[in-house]
Amino acid sequence: MNDKFTLEHTHYCKGIAIILMITHHLFWNRPGIGMFIGDMAISQRVGIIGKVCVSLYLMLSGLGLYKSTNKIYSKKEFWCKKLYKLYMNYFFIVWTSILISLIFFRKQYLELIGCGVMGTLKVVLSFTGLQYFVGYQGINGAWWFMTVIIAFYIAFPLIKWGVEKYKEKFLVLFFIISFTDMIPLERIRIFTILSWGFPFVLGVYIAYSNILCDIKNYIYSKNTLLKKIMLLIILLFSLILRQELSPQGIAGIKFDYYLAFICVISIYIFYEKILIGKKIFCFLGKKSMDIYYVHMFITTYYLSELINKINNTFIMIIASILLSLVWSYGLDIIRKIIGWNNFNLRIKSIIFRDYKTE
Repeated sequence: MNDKFTLEHTHYCKGIAIILMITHHLFWNRPGIGMFIGDMAISQRVGIIGKVCVSLYLMLSGLGLYKSTNKIYSKKEFWCKKLYKLYMNYFFIVWTSILISLIFFRKQYLELIGCGVMGTLKVVLSFTGLQYFVGYQGINGAWWFMTVIIAFYIAFPLIKWGVEKYKEKFLVLFFIISFTDMIPLERIRIFTILSWGFPFVLGVYIAYSNILCDIKNYIYSKNTLLKKIMLLIILLFSLILRQELSPQGIAGIKFDYYLAFICVISIYIFYEKILIGKKIFCFLGKKSMDIYYVHMFITTYYLSELINKINNTFIMIIASILLSLVWSYGLDIIRKIIGWNNFNLRIKSIIFRDYKTE
């Protein structure tokens, strides 16, 4: 039995998360599509649950970042190896997405950003990745997430120190800080960004404490079947309860911190027993960040009418994923044509000439 939470587990979790995200953006506020349970369509129920994808991504980001930085880095060396790579990938996606938009969806793109000074400002803010600090999500509504990730990558050396030194106390501190999003600021989103810190810090704590292995060892120590059944009941009850909470409300988002943790534990415990779809979910997990950053062009902006005409929930999800993958592979082609990776390495070696780069 493999006790480690591996990269394969991470890819699988991200594959689940990206499907939940697409389902969330397609259906969470659209009643009446597909089969019903009670007074709500199944698609809308799953769409509401799908908001947990944000907490899942942040938790997995914190977990993965800690595992990949188990050596002692100076702050500058850490930012050289991790933050720079994160930002340059985002920068590439922004300018290539704008290029693709201008070539294939020019009318919709110009309607999306507007014109004049405000249109230019929206583009500039989107390029920085910091747009959500001033309450703007970006040209693509999913790009607000980049601001959150940048903030916690910058703060990671401090977070790592706090988790290692204060352990659970530091985790509790960030849970308390997460309630700062109750402070009503319309255009300044620093408190909202801080509130998303808890699942990221929880991911760092999971990697540091090795708590997933401890839980797995506990489950497999004795009465394994009973404990697995109890875990499935907890997961099922949690998913049912999540449907009753607003996906955008404070209670729902706080509940997502817990639900993301339960989802990760469940996938980790039952992963070896999963016989269907592993390769598909892991593949989607590997492509998840590209899909994350481009899928709203498909589901919300440029091809939303085409997707909505399908009027079949399963096919709508599949079509959105496939079209997002087409966009993602388009980005890969552009990377190869212009030699983006080599260009990126040259710039990186110039900026961080005193440090070895990956």
